[in-house]
Amino acid sequence: MRNVVWGFFAFLNSVCVSFAQEKTIDFKFKIQNNLKDAITVTKQDNSKFLIVYCDEKNPNAIQDFDSFIEYKEEIINSDMYDKYDPQYDLFNYYLASAADQNWIKSNNISDFPAVIILNGDGDILASKKAKLSRAADELCSYCGEYKKVNTVNAIANFNKVAKNTASTDNDLIEAFYSISDFVDYYNYDYVYEGNTEKYPNSFKMQQIVNEEQVNSIWKKIIELHQNDQTPNLKLVSVILREIQDKGFSKVFFNGGKILNNVDFLSIDYLLKHYDAIVDARNKLTDEDSYLSKIDNLNVYIAYALNDNINIEKEGKTGKSNLEKIINVHKKLIELGKSNYPCCQYYFSYLIDQSSDSGSDLVFIKEFEAYFDKFLFTEKGDYIEKLDQLFSSGFSYDYGWDSFKEFHSNLCNSAAWRVVSKPENSIYLKKAIKWSEYSLVVTKNNPYYLDTLAQLYYKDGQKEKAVETQTLAVKYLNNTVDESTAEDIRQTLDKMKNGTY
Repeated sequence: MRNVVWGFFAFLNSVCVSFAQEKTIDFKFKIQNNLKDAITVTKQDNSKFLIVYCDEKNPNAIQDFDSFIEYKEEIINSDMYDKYDPQYDLFNYYLASAADQNWIKSNNISDFPAVIILNGDGDILASKKAKLSRAADELCSYCGEYKKVNTVNAIANFNKVAKNTASTDNDLIEAFYSISDFVDYYNYDYVYEGNTEKYPNSFKMQQIVNEEQVNSIWKKIIELHQNDQTPNLKLVSVILREIQDKGFSKVFFNGGKILNNVDFLSIDYLLKHYDAIVDARNKLTDEDSYLSKIDNLNVYIAYALNDNINIEKEGKTGKSNLEKIINVHKKLIELGKSNYPCCQYYFSYLIDQSSDSGSDLVFIKEFEAYFDKFLFTEKGDYIEKLDQLFSSGFSYDYGWDSFKEFHSNLCNSAAWRVVSKPENSIYLKKAIKWSEYSLVVTKNNPYYLDTLAQLYYKDGQKEKAVETQTLAVKYLNNTVDESTAEDIRQTLDKMKNGTY
């Protein structure tokens, strides 16, 4: 046994010796002698930033800086094993000296010690009053502060393109595209002036954007591309992110946006190039492309519009986009691009609009067109046609029962509006057809039977009405509230005694 134990320890020792022998990395920072060279070296590596440490009132600043560099090198060496790994080498470091006084003053750096983060162009991205040893530990690749710096650097790059009069249309689209790409990964509520009020210990981000300028540039881009014969796919990607509040406005202005006229114009761009966009998406081989992740373009549009309605309901805007949103859904239906979510939202919006206006005629008219196009069949094989619609992809991941229930309930809802409002009586004959449809799809529903019975009665088919209302009473169950159940019973009595 003793030999076995010693043999095991000998094996571990040999592994450790071998492990140590194989480690070949001896990482060292290259500290530059002046700020200009430090910036130049940083620019040569697009993935790195420069940390400038200003501690002019500290007589031991040089020793403290050197000690920190030694400490940081040890950490990086322990993280890297047998080869260089850039994920651990994120920053270059430079200690400001008396030669940098003009730079310090011109940038209003007066609160020491100060940690200043620059990009390769020398743009100040972030700053913080802190000892270098404390602040730098917050800037690892998986830490939130490093992600902030990346985001603010993207904003700085965007600002350069936006302010450069020589920037082309493609340059600007690429700039919006690059900014929008950050939304998948980061949170942005720290990017704005005053962020230190919410995060008192965080770096103060220095780069902000002019909202009016950003919106003006975006408006010009969207207007310019209205006459495109083929879609610009990067522009399409930016539009899709933006209308879902996952685009540049999220990065620049912290989200919660309300769709504006430019957004609806950009949605028109999607609708105009709908087939070409879908075709291009299907041919994409880049799995990381945002466009390649979009399985149903119409669903993305519908969800984006519905999210905007929800924002409005939370009281974040004084003016509703309901009419414009309804028009987008109507266009989808007219183009034959609608599906279950689109229709759900569309008719929900129309019903809301009816409640606001006091008139059901727009809802009824639009439902009539939908019923005739998608649901009705002269042969009366309603279930078969509905199943064909379901199988065509129209359902978009919704189950058959949910799909049936939506359509039967929608038909009953339209028919009930003819029952309940005399001004809709011109649709009486059609409402009977809609109500009968609802009961073919969902049999023996007491609510639907009540609707159909009352339609029959109003159409002069009193015997049929009594028979149907009798069934409504028969199929009452505990899912029907007692008040409604009593109304159904009383309606039957009135039909029988002629007082309906």
